[in-house]
Amino acid sequence: MRWMLLTLMMAVALYAAWMHDTNRALPFAKLPPVRGTEIARVLPDPTATPVSKVRVPQGVPIRPSLQKQVNALMADVERVRGLRFERRIVPRFLTPADFRVYYSHMLDREWPQAQRQAQEDTLIMFGLASPSFNINRVLEDDPSNSILGFYELDSKRMFIIGRPNDLDPANKVTLAHELTHALQDQHFRIQSMYERARDNEDAELALRALVEGDATLSEMLYMGDTKIDESRAQAIARQDGTTFTSISTGPAVLTLKTLFPYLQGASWVGQLYRKGGWGAVNRAYGDPPESTEQVLHPGKYLRRDHPTSIKLPRMDGALGPMWQMVAENTLGELQVLAMFLPQGSDVARKAASGWDGDRYRIYRYGEGKVLVWESVWDTTKDAREAEQALRQQQIALNDDVFGRDPVTRNGVFYLDGADSDVRVARQGKHLYLVVSSGTTSRTADKVMRTLLD
Repeated sequence: MRWMLLTLMMAVALYAAWMHDTNRALPFAKLPPVRGTEIARVLPDPTATPVSKVRVPQGVPIRPSLQKQVNALMADVERVRGLRFERRIVPRFLTPADFRVYYSHMLDREWPQAQRQAQEDTLIMFGLASPSFNINRVLEDDPSNSILGFYELDSKRMFIIGRPNDLDPANKVTLAHELTHALQDQHFRIQSMYERARDNEDAELALRALVEGDATLSEMLYMGDTKIDESRAQAIARQDGTTFTSISTGPAVLTLKTLFPYLQGASWVGQLYRKGGWGAVNRAYGDPPESTEQVLHPGKYLRRDHPTSIKLPRMDGALGPMWQMVAENTLGELQVLAMFLPQGSDVARKAASGWDGDRYRIYRYGEGKVLVWESVWDTTKDAREAEQALRQQQIALNDDVFGRDPVTRNGVFYLDGADSDVRVARQGKHLYLVVSSGTTSRTADKVMRTLLD
């Protein structure tokens, strides 16, 4: 299961975590915090653990007097966004307690433990999280005080978290955002778009930048159009419960990936809007950004700088039949940027900006784990800069772990130690990384030779 469900449900909480950790430099401008999020489900995973038969709360119907307010809000959103609703939205209320049950059920169904473990391994082996990172601890946090509402793509339902007699300014701002998602779904079939990107996390994140950037811009225009006091709405949205200790101290990359669709997405959509109005934004759904590179560098989207597709070789001969592939995906420029950020934002931007495509796999056998990553860069010079940054990243990660100094033999960079073995190599514009743990250094050697052959 992709990381998406976690980030969808945790967006507001992670904004608070980002504000708490102010020493982290993010490569885009700050915008108002998010007050709502949609839930985009994927097809059931046949390998998922069966879900318990606990009754999933369905919420209570909204009162007619409040529905009149929702209808008026729908008209406001139609006017601001320039689209008409094909179907009326009738929200339901969920209490915070019921939402906690709902959230737990969704996690169990959509993100089984094997997939959570694969995501945890990915972050740790790329150096994006510390070896002590435990993704289940992040999922233990209570989101019920941070999320005010959400729209379900598969059921086409909208929920408000709170009391059935309550529709305050913060709820209205959240609904403006979520109603935009309903408009998007009715006109552009958003769930199908997410399904097409399901095997490429970077492409999915770029699509979310379009979807969330659109809704964030619509929300901001709604607030200006209806004269809602922004400071008051933000104060309500940031009330008790928005800071979660485990997330605040967790991997910065989760915060970065969560904020990216809202912050950079709003900037990206805003450029389309300024050039061609909502018509230009609407046309982007027929030709969405394919990578975070295209969102970070809008010119690359406009000139259709398509990412290069990479097909990794089979590793049967290098690893043997007992090893199982537990993850395969694409990092993309944003996560590569996150890998290099500890070296300074300028170094990270320079090293990551030449990204042109990548693909990784993680294999497991017993306690053994192997990460295989191949990336391609715009030029040989870009690949050399990324190679240098990658070597420095690995040295910094393993400074107190490896007993031997790093060496380079026949163009391959070696770090051998008690816990992990690292290999870095480059051929022209292609850069390779192998990280193995719980096995012998010969395993890393054989995997790298397979990549280079």
